[in-house]
Amino acid sequence: MTLYSNPDHEVIYCILELLPTVEQALKHMMMQLDELRLEEAEVLFRDATQAIDSIASNLVLLTTEQNEADILQSTRNIREAIGAVIDGFEVSDLSLIHTALTKHLLPAFNVWHQQVGQIVQPFIFS
Repeated sequence: MTLYSNPDHEVIYCILELLPTVEQALKHMMMQLDELRLEEAEVLFRDATQAIDSIASNLVLLTTEQNEADILQSTRNIREAIGAVIDGFEVSDLSLIHTALTKHLLPAFNVWHQQVGQIVQPFIFS
């Protein structure tokens, strides 16, 4: 037996639990990069991207026609930003990673995070 009678509520709970964790991981990753701890930053990055992928996969269950196009575009943007960070890790270029994180991934994540919140908000109050 699940904790929630409505499967959407369980998905929403997991999303709401993961979002701040991902945000903290990305911020902590920046600190690790500033401290030249590339390996630790890469582990956090991997965990954060897995969480983002999990959230994005589950959003399909909650989107409506009105918000589907926006969230799909934001998800594409965040995936492109993730790709830029991966490129930096592949060549172990700290400067490239830091730039991709601060100029691309964090801004894309913030927009995406806000849109995810708008999608799940109606379910919270139902």
